[in-house]
Parts: sequence; structure tokens; C-alpha cells
Amino acid sequence: MATLKLGQRYTTQKSGVQGRVVRMVLNETGTTRLLLLTKGDKGLPKFRWTTYVPPRLGQVKRSK
Repeated sequence: MATLKLGQRYTTQKSGVQGRVVRMVLNETGTTRLLLLTKGDKGLPKFRWTTYVPPRLGQVKRSK
């Protein structure tokens, strides 16, 4: 993915949830927090935050 844009369709990297990008917040680490508008229960709109990690940063390791 070259450039993220508002209104663009996006699929989360880990869980595969799809939605439209409605807000983007750039982090100091180089990642981007995305607020997605998805379909929730019974097809009702639902908001979901996710983190986009650009390929140049690689995978972010989680602490246990």
C-alpha cells in the first residue's frame, strides 16, 4: 500500500477486518493509528481502531 487516504477501504493486517478509513493519527514510531468504520452486529455501523505498520518498519514485537 503506497499511501493511506481518508475514505479508502482498508483491511486490518492481523484479523482481516475491513472498513473505511475515517481518521488517521501519525505516531512518533512511524506507525499510523487508523479509525475504521466497519459493519458491526446486524450490519449496523461500528468504529474500530487499528494500527498500520508500514513495510519498512517490519513487524512490531509484542511484550508478554
